[in-house]
Formats: sequence, C-alpha cells, structure tokens
Amino acid sequence: MSETGTARKRIVLRAAVLAATAILAYAGSVSNVFVYDDNVAIKLNPVVNGEAPIISAFERDFWGNPRESTIGSYRPICLLSLAIDGRLSGMDGSWFHAINVLWHATIVVALYLVFRGIAGEATSLAAAALMAVLAAPSEAVQNIVGRADMMLAMFALIGLWAHRRPGVGGAALAMACLALGLGSKESAIALPLAWGALDLLLPPRPGAPRIAWRRFALYALPCGVYLLARQHALGAATTRVLDPVANPLVATDLTGRLLGASRVFMEHYATGLLAPARRLYDCSANACGPAGLDDPVAWAGVILLVAVAVAPLLIVRRAPVVAAGLAWFGLCFLPASNLVFLSPSAYGERLLYLPSIGLVLALTSSVFALAQKLSRPIMAPAILAVLGLANAAAIQVRNLDWKSEETLYLSALEVIPNSAKVQYNVAWVAFQKGEFAKAEIHASKAVAIRPTYMGAQALLAGIMDVQGRTQEAEAGFSLALSHGRDEDLVLHYGTFLARHGRYSEALSEVAAQRAHSPRDPKLKELQRRIQQRIADLKNEAESMNGNGPPGR
Repeated sequence: MSETGTARKRIVLRAAVLAATAILAYAGSVSNVFVYDDNVAIKLNPVVNGEAPIISAFERDFWGNPRESTIGSYRPICLLSLAIDGRLSGMDGSWFHAINVLWHATIVVALYLVFRGIAGEATSLAAAALMAVLAAPSEAVQNIVGRADMMLAMFALIGLWAHRRPGVGGAALAMACLALGLGSKESAIALPLAWGALDLLLPPRPGAPRIAWRRFALYALPCGVYLLARQHALGAATTRVLDPVANPLVATDLTGRLLGASRVFMEHYATGLLAPARRLYDCSANACGPAGLDDPVAWAGVILLVAVAVAPLLIVRRAPVVAAGLAWFGLCFLPASNLVFLSPSAYGERLLYLPSIGLVLALTSSVFALAQKLSRPIMAPAILAVLGLANAAAIQVRNLDWKSEETLYLSALEVIPNSAKVQYNVAWVAFQKGEFAKAEIHASKAVAIRPTYMGAQALLAGIMDVQGRTQEAEAGFSLALSHGRDEDLVLHYGTFLARHGRYSEALSEVAAQRAHSPRDPKLKELQRRIQQRIADLKNEAESMNGNGPPGR
C-alpha cells in the first residue's frame, strides 16, 4: 500500500524515535569489556581475532574450533559478522558492544515496519517500543555472543515480510532469509512454522493474494543446504556436545527432562518476563536439573506451556493478534526449551529474544483491547508506559552487571546460589584476585552441589595448594581425576605439578589434553611455560657440568 508524503514522514519519525529509544536503553553497555562466553567466542576465537582467515567462518564451529575439536554449534553467518567487527575494530570490545546495540535498534524498527500491515499501526508501534526496552532478553544485547539471537530475529522479521509477499520474488527472499537465519543460529529451523502460524491466525486482508502452501516445500532447500554445509565443516549434520553441568537435563530420562524443562520455564523464564528486576545469566546444575512427578512448580510449568500452545486456537476469533503473538512465542521458543531437542544450556536469557517479539505483540494488543472497555482509555497506554519504564530501569542495572566477570557472577549468586557453575565462577574470580579464603568457600560449595564437577574439584585443590595444604590438594586432584579429564582440570593439575617441580608429569598431562583441545589458550600458555622451564633447567645443568655455551 502506497503512503502519502505526510504518512511516510510520520513512519520515518516513529522509526527514528524507536531506534533512539533502543540505543539509549543499552548505551551503558557500550563501554563494557569481553565477559563470560565472549572471551572464548570472541576474544580467543581465531576466526574473529584474525589468527585464522575470515573464510574459515564457514569451515569451523561458532567458537572457532576445527572439526576435530568442535562442540557442534555451526553459525557461519554470525561468526562472519563478528570476524568483520574484529578486523575493523582491532578487537576493541566497545566496538562489538556498540554494533550489538545497533543490531537491536534495527530489529526494533523492523518489528514496527513489518507488523504495521499485519497487526495494525498502534499495536506494532507499541510492541516495538516495548521490545526496545524489554529486560527479560537483554542478555542478547549485553553479551556479544547474543549477536546470534539478534541476527536470527532480524532474518525472521524480514523473512516474514517476504513470505507474505506473493510471487517468485517473495519466495526467493524468504528462502534467503531462512538460510541466513540458519547460518546465524540453529533454532531458525522453527521459522517456517512461525510464518505458517501467522498465515493461519492472521491471514492477508480481504482482496490480498493468499500464500500458496506449496511454498513451504521450497523452505526445505535452505534447510538441506545448511545441513550439508554443517556436515562438510564439522563432520556431522546434527551432533552437538552437551555438558551435563551446563545442562543437567541431558543426564536423565524423558519424564525428568520434560518436567525439568517445564520447571525452568515456570521458575525462570516466566518469572523473568513478569519481574524485570530479576536477572540471571546462567542456571546450571543442579539449580536447573530434572524434576520429579511430585514437583508442583514443574506441573505449573506444564500447565502454562499447554496454555501457550492451546490459547491461539481458542482466542483466534476474538483476539487474532494476541493468538498470533502467542503462537510466535511458543514456536520460536520451542527449539531452545529442551522439550523437543536437548540444548547446550538449560536456561539462557538471550534465548527469549526472538520469542519476545510475539510476546510484546500479544501484550500490546491485549492492552489496547482492554482500553476499549475502560471508561478512561488513556489507562491502557499508561499501563504500557509504566511497564516500559520499569523494564528500561532494569536494563540499566543489567548493563552494570555485565561490566566485568566479577559483577556478572556476583549478580547471579544473589539469585541462584545453588548453581555449581555460578559458585565456580565466583570462586575463580576470587582466586585470580588472591582472595583464597573466599575462593575456597565458593569452590567448596560448587563441589558440594555437584561432586562430579571436575573443574570445581580441581580449582578447590589448587586453592588448597597455594595455601600450603599440599597433601589435601593431592587428594583433591586424585578425586577429580577419577571422574575423567577436561580443560579446567588439567589446567589446575598441570599448574600444581609444575609448582612442585614435577615438570615431566605436568608436560605429559597438558600435552595429552591439548591433543583434544588444541586451541585452549590457557593450556597452550601453560605448556609453553613448562617447556621453557624444562629447557632452563637443562641449560643450568649443562652449565654446572661445564658443557654450557662459551662465556657462561
């Protein structure tokens, strides 16, 4: 539909205000550094930092690992975006954060423009404004790794617009967006379902051409291309490495997993959406583990999930936009929910970013419907304004949480102290600062929560050693090694061996682990230092025997 000049100016002005609102909400995050996952995915990623050629974004996993050491996340389009940022910025963290904020602002504008003709001007404008400051998925903007979720959201919106356009051009652009979405994050597999749900619940206006359902057969092509590219790069089309500490739902039966996932949804996702002040970057073992049949919170989560699934069918006649928004939320959340597919994480704030688009549409449409029944319709926009201000304020607190690893880890400790990973992270920061008593307290709690957590056991042993309790440390490492080996364990154990002059043992342990984790920078540096120390000792011995170089 063509717009008059005045109408176009009004649209441009509103889009500019939305973009400015989104930028102002996250301006406080621009000065932040690389934190948490950003260290591995960005700072130490050879594709991003320039150690590997930029084209290798299509030949490695998202974390920069080659196929022999991959953990299975294949997101070449997002990785390419990050690699371009790395080369343009000289690996300046502020640049990456600023680009994330710009991505968010652009997505907010796209939400408004795409849904104007689907949900109406007022609803799309209010939904975009609320999305600009919605706190629940804020991690997608504040954590640079969340770029994947934002790029997925952008391609989902443009793809929806293209999908609802008739003809070859619309189909081709929608297919391209689906391919780019898959290359940004694997959960793009749900996009055709979300687009199809909106076709059913919010069909094109009378007189507009209908979307031929045979178009959905074409969407199998980009999915197939993605799987082939993944197979070529990583050696497997679908396999991912799942860590039972990050997602304890991987180590239980189907009933425990479904109930556990339902409990996570109720206790953390739903609560986070309702309470902007609640923030949580991680929920690992044992805080977000399996649930039993006698768990009332899990069953409440089941009921809420069923309600989200069924509501669109029940309310579509009375509130089609609300129905469509709920359907979008449910379908886009499904791939990360652990209900159908096991995810690398039991929980993640950034996983709400794409689903939240549907949620803000449903909420704003509901509020405007309520306004028509009130004696004072102004109350409806007032409700949205108060909600938006509360979320905007919460984002400012979260911007500060992401300032450093210490502030981030301590913020989670307030919310979920029964997470072994959170306790470990707090202990690690304290250990690095030389606060050994504090580090021991939190490392001990991590081990108590998860006795098989090798990294926490090794850190605790290392803390004991630097305090002069060598025998306790040796026993602690022996216990940890009985569960296997990983990068953290070998890092602490190799350091312990080297500290006590057992360089050959240390080098053997580190070299063996590096064969499985060749890119780990801490192990690489430890191996270098051990080898240097061995060489120095050899030179000292030769010098004492009179066999050193002339002049020594």
